[in-house]
Amino acid sequence: MHENIKTLYKHIISSINRASAALPVSKFNPHTKRYWNAAVKEAHSAQRVCRKQWLKEGKSTGPTSEAHKSYRAAKFHFKKVQKNAISKCNTEFYNELNTSATCNFGALCDANKVKKRA
Repeated sequence: MHENIKTLYKHIISSINRASAALPVSKFNPHTKRYWNAAVKEAHSAQRVCRKQWLKEGKSTGPTSEAHKSYRAAKFHFKKVQKNAISKCNTEFYNELNTSATCNFGALCDANKVKKRA
């Protein structure tokens, strides 16, 4: 019986080691944009397409330049979508922190911002 347990233990350990060797190893990248979702990507792509068209037309500005108008509109839309995504991501993050912690981190950060401005 004792030998049977040792054999089973060795088998479990070797299985865990083989499994851990097969799994991909990833590290946290602090530069990733957690807020970047499909809507932000789509708005960014549209902005880049409009910018390329505007550059093709020689960076013309003025009331008659449709490419410049569409680029500015796409840029404004991208910034709006990005700002909303960042806000939503931060809200979700703070809500998660608040549910798992004893203090309100959002209020704490806001208080620190006010304190730094003063």
